[in-house]
Amino acid sequence: MTTEQEFRGIANNLVASLVGAEQVEAWWASPNQSFGDRTPEAQWQLGSDAVINYLMYHAVNGGGS
Repeated sequence: MTTEQEFRGIANNLVASLVGAEQVEAWWASPNQSFGDRTPEAQWQLGSDAVINYLMYHAVNGGGS
């Protein structure tokens, strides 16, 4: 079973691959329309599945955020 810390590490790896390692912290702290203008960090606290689903969608479809 994946621990919450490992799950967050996976999320950070996905963010880094989408926006670059130097932008990971900024991404977590920036409002995002996909989360009702909440930051990804705030959305993670409400439910990490939405954030992971968002990141996986963009990773698979070659989008970005």
